[in-house]
Amino acid sequence: RVKHAIVEDGARLIELTPQRTGLSRYAAATLAYRPGEAAAAVSALLGDGSGDAAGLDANALDAARAVLGATEGPVTVLLGRANLAESAATIVDAAALLNDRLAGVKFLSTLRRANVHGALDMGMAPGLLPGRVRRSDAAAWFGEAWSTVPESDGLDAAGILQAAADGKIDTLVLLGADPLADFPDRQLAERALTGARAVIALDLFLNESSKRADVVLAASAAHESGGTHTNLEGRVSLVAQKVTPVGTTRADWAIAVELADRLGHDLGLESVEEIWAEIEDLSGIHNGLTLEALRANSTEGLLAPQPLPELEASAPDAGEDDEGGEDGEGAAEATAEGADGTAVEGDAAEDAESDEATVDNDGPELVEAPEALVFVAPEATSVPPLDAYSLRVISTRRMYDNGTMLAHARSSANLAEAAVMRLHPQDIATIGLAEGGRVKITSNSRSLVLDAVADPTVARGTATLADGAPNVSVHELIEANAPITEIRLEAAR
Repeated sequence: RVKHAIVEDGARLIELTPQRTGLSRYAAATLAYRPGEAAAAVSALLGDGSGDAAGLDANALDAARAVLGATEGPVTVLLGRANLAESAATIVDAAALLNDRLAGVKFLSTLRRANVHGALDMGMAPGLLPGRVRRSDAAAWFGEAWSTVPESDGLDAAGILQAAADGKIDTLVLLGADPLADFPDRQLAERALTGARAVIALDLFLNESSKRADVVLAASAAHESGGTHTNLEGRVSLVAQKVTPVGTTRADWAIAVELADRLGHDLGLESVEEIWAEIEDLSGIHNGLTLEALRANSTEGLLAPQPLPELEASAPDAGEDDEGGEDGEGAAEATAEGADGTAVEGDAAEDAESDEATVDNDGPELVEAPEALVFVAPEATSVPPLDAYSLRVISTRRMYDNGTMLAHARSSANLAEAAVMRLHPQDIATIGLAEGGRVKITSNSRSLVLDAVADPTVARGTATLADGAPNVSVHELIEANAPITEIRLEAAR
């Protein structure tokens, strides 16, 4: 869709990335910044100084500034994490600058896994509750309907693993998670699985982490159970069961209900329909998105939240003359993304607060509905200065890796390529290797030995290594709390 927007619709792309990508050929300008310095690159793009701080090419910076300066319409930012070897906080810093300086800017988060946006909308992140609301703001609201509400914000993935490693977690539940393979800091993941007193895994296949669990509960795969999917735009679509689950596998929600029952709590949920009814009742952004409305819009789904006119137009029995119907003013102002992928007025992330305010929530009546979550820029991340004796690591994903799903598919199990470290020819020459060879890579107290090759497309002072390779894990070098990953090299003896 991005390529289509550029090639067919005339959109202009400014790419900020630590190394060139498959989109670079389509970009009007590509700004390749040093790992950890995305915020400095954005600052230079916005005219605050030169690009020297981020290692930007001067000509590319001029071209990017010209494109941005000639932009008349709103700017949409596709926000992602292009380098697993640097902290996500550095990307948040860059986004905060764009949000502060560009009027009307909109963000679409390109998260890796399917339906992560749906999980976030359901409150599966520290300090959140369903409906994109803060726990502290919404505890009273949900307390009217739930027997218990979280009393603290909880921990993120790194915090949970650290707590488990410190022996502070009695039972660690892996919900479709393989921290040994997926979490950037493998050593922390190892210590977490060892430190937890018990580990329960819910997954489709046995993987490196679930093999070490005390209990493994077989979960249903995609299309073996019903539900919904939420894309990066916030568009909700129904997912229908098409395949009969194998053996004793159960849907994730059914396992959760059963576990709660064994612990003495009746969640009162027996079907997908009952779960969605509660979501629609309690979540402000889903209020009015009934199953009937979603079924009536099964092809493109519905945006959450939606203004009332579009909700009424999506109802199966809505007439053309109703307000917001086919000829109504509301239909022309509906927030959406066109079928061709072009941006239309009003993005889900930008308009969530204003749209939610127009919806009459049918949830608890005695407590005022919580306000929508708003972005608050955190304190800027401190990135260490350049070290003339070290290289900064760039770790990126490939289409075919050694991930659980691909590794268990016969047709793709052998498509993942072995990892090699790619270095600029001058950097590899400094350790006495002309074209390449075996190198010892050291990062603080961590090290591994790997083949290295010369690659003139790699920026000097950086080293690139693919994530998810079958022969080695770059996660052996990464520390979870470090803003960047720096390494030193020597020829392996």
